[in-house]
Amino acid sequence: DNKIKEILKTSKNSDEVKEAWEASKKQGEIVEKDLLEVVKLRNQLARSLGFENYYVMSLKISEQDPDEIERIFEELSEKTEEPFRELKNEMDEFLSKKFDVLKEELKPWHYQDLFFQEGPEIYDLNLDDFYKKDILEMSKKFYNGIGMEVRNILDRSSLYEKEGKCQHAFAIDMDKKGDVRILQNIKNNEKWMGTTLHELGHAVYWLGINSELPFVLREVAHTFTTESIAMLFGRLSKNSSFVKEHSENLDESNLEILDNFWKTLKLSQLVTCRWYQVMVNFERELYKNPDQDLNKLWWSFVKKFQLVDFYRDKPDWASKIHFSNAPVYYHNYMLGELLASQLHNKITKDILKQSSLKNVNYSNNKEIGDFLKKEIFYPGLTYRWDVLVEKATGEKLTPKYFVEEFTE
Repeated sequence: DNKIKEILKTSKNSDEVKEAWEASKKQGEIVEKDLLEVVKLRNQLARSLGFENYYVMSLKISEQDPDEIERIFEELSEKTEEPFRELKNEMDEFLSKKFDVLKEELKPWHYQDLFFQEGPEIYDLNLDDFYKKDILEMSKKFYNGIGMEVRNILDRSSLYEKEGKCQHAFAIDMDKKGDVRILQNIKNNEKWMGTTLHELGHAVYWLGINSELPFVLREVAHTFTTESIAMLFGRLSKNSSFVKEHSENLDESNLEILDNFWKTLKLSQLVTCRWYQVMVNFERELYKNPDQDLNKLWWSFVKKFQLVDFYRDKPDWASKIHFSNAPVYYHNYMLGELLASQLHNKITKDILKQSSLKNVNYSNNKEIGDFLKKEIFYPGLTYRWDVLVEKATGEKLTPKYFVEEFTE
């Protein structure tokens, strides 16, 4: 994966990036038949329990209302469509020059990513330049500065590439007694800086849960609440205040570079938001009718939400690991982003007493750590997720702060 991503990110040769992109989709062809069989078995199970399908069952048993989830995503789609369209035009202008092709000739492999889920680097800012030193030491320093010790987590974790090892990243609570670990494949670059901050966000949440709670309550309030903490910290890899604190390479006198940090984060968030729309809408329709033309369905959503007009009759959708290993999970990433923005708004305005949400400095502020530990981590599963969110932020979960942060 790292090798394919490096080609997509750095190459200026259309044939080379096409070859790498197509190689990344080969696994879809391999797993499609078995995956569809599993989807139908999941539906069979759900219907035997009285649910419409597995998608609906998964939401309801995780205390989420399918209609409410759909409403949130429709609102997000509506409010991010025009800002994304403007950014997409800016991206296309850049990429057409990079690859020396017409804008109308741009294909999925030109967007520097496996699924166009993070966004190409179009601004004069090479984030990797700031993370050439040991990103683990940066992570330790940051978390220690907000009152969260992570050395023990890292000491027991699997952090670097090995032959045959899972190429992704995750965090895991081994025993609900403090043995929390992460798995990664670290390189000293921005992608893995953000991923390390993200996975350690999951880990410190688990460690912060009240150890005196009954075993079954020693758990996060909801999947998306732990995602929100991971995303809140993961965003910092694109934050100029974080870089200023933890890297020696930032020229603070270069105002254009400082502005490009924010523009890069905004682009990343809007691109990712539109990508989530593809995944969530496709998966909902997949479980409604797994016998329909899924290849056509997939590319119709890519066109609608990502504005990439392309089609090929191959199961590229099946190469996304979440359909196989983490079904009906992807919507929680977006809900996590919403809560991350809601928490960021409260931290910025109530703790730091600032009005601007851009490039806010969290480093060495233990009050931020104390707030998260008390209001989010410590209760564990004592409250339903919606009660926890309202108690911590004073409001129900809402898209408005994400929209305010990244579209205005």
